[in-house]
Amino acid sequence: MPATPAETDPSVCYRHPDRTSWTLCERCGRTICPECQILTPAGVRCPDCVRETGGSVRWEPASAPRPAARAKKTGMRRRAVAQRVDAATRPVITIGIAGTALVLWIAGFFASASTVIGGAIFDVLVQRPQDAVQLWRYATTSISYPSIGSTYILSVLLGIAIFVWIGWGAERFLGWRRYAIVLLVSGVAAAALCGIALGSSIGLIGPVWGIFGAYLIVVWDQPMVRNRLLITMAIWFLFSLFFGNIIAVIGGTAGGIGTILLLRRFDDRPRSRPSTPYLLIAAGLGALIALAILSATVISPLT
Repeated sequence: MPATPAETDPSVCYRHPDRTSWTLCERCGRTICPECQILTPAGVRCPDCVRETGGSVRWEPASAPRPAARAKKTGMRRRAVAQRVDAATRPVITIGIAGTALVLWIAGFFASASTVIGGAIFDVLVQRPQDAVQLWRYATTSISYPSIGSTYILSVLLGIAIFVWIGWGAERFLGWRRYAIVLLVSGVAAAALCGIALGSSIGLIGPVWGIFGAYLIVVWDQPMVRNRLLITMAIWFLFSLFFGNIIAVIGGTAGGIGTILLLRRFDDRPRSRPSTPYLLIAAGLGALIALAILSATVISPLT
């Protein structure tokens, strides 16, 4: 049976062609409007995919005739579900991370001795080869920016703004759990890869490229969206060649791609333990961090 226009047009809901949406089902990749979005532990999915994977979804086509009393009750139930989905997918993680990074950076400028106070905050959080054994730095370096001269202000503000711009839709697109995992993995992967190369990863560059990588996997089967994303990534990569950390870009992108591929692989294996993909992710990050520590403690003194 040939696909309907709603199923091939990435800008409209495949069940409601009159509704524009850019949220895709995490499993099949079709566009779904807020009424059709069902928040599951594996992310936002459409009713068809929830039903196919064994979930319980009671749905009737929007055009189906229904008794008045039943229609009112069903409409109230659908609005309640849509409100819960909207509330659960607001970009609270994006705002929280961006706000924390901004507050920590500004704190250095308002201190009476910013080179000491601001520097102390930065020194505790940033990942550096000489502090490779302090494991928390691999996670906190994404929110650390040095409070230094005015020439650096534009770079910091631009980096945070790009993260908010991309993360605002990605958090709803991926679902908050999967989005949080992508941010953590891509940030740690970028920091660890920079540590292996005896360098440092500063700021949100790793998570930003992790989101790009995760997006790319999810929309790969939709040529229109995929091509737009590839063009955007190429532009930002050229920008990073001059103003960014290429190793952090590679680590962040690989982290985002690897995380989504692994989680989606286990989505289709219902008999596997729910904790298996997370244990594999932790093992991969652990191996990268171990290599970073080895590089800093063994290789660095020899060079």
